[in-house]
Formats: sequence, C-alpha cells, structure tokens
Amino acid sequence: MLVLTRKQEESLLIGEEADTTGIITVKVLSIVGNRVKLGLTMNRGVSVHRAEVWQRIQGETLADNT
Repeated sequence: MLVLTRKQEESLLIGEEADTTGIITVKVLSIVGNRVKLGLTMNRGVSVHRAEVWQRIQGETLADNT
C-alpha cells in the first residue's frame, strides 16, 4: 500500500497517459475532524465505487454466473 500525506487543496495524479486522458486526479477538498472529503476527476468511462459497494457488485456478479 502506498501511503501519501496531502494537505487541504493538494492533489495527486494516478496514471501514465502523456496526454492526461487516462489520468485520475484526487484532490483533498476539506478536512473536518476525522473526515476527509475528496474530489476525483477522470474520464467518463472510469467507474468509481466505494469498497463495500464494489464488493457487493462482485458478489452479485459471481452469483449470476453460477
């Protein structure tokens, strides 16, 4: 696991595309107490799910395929 420290309004970029079409930008929008609000920017074709939702989707997909 890569662990990064970012302050409010700082960003990080994920991806390798030279023309930035494949880049995902994650920006720390606010920090209040123990809650961090993140903003993500990426192409429309990229799916984003909370981990618990993704796990449920994967479970339903496996159940449908059996």
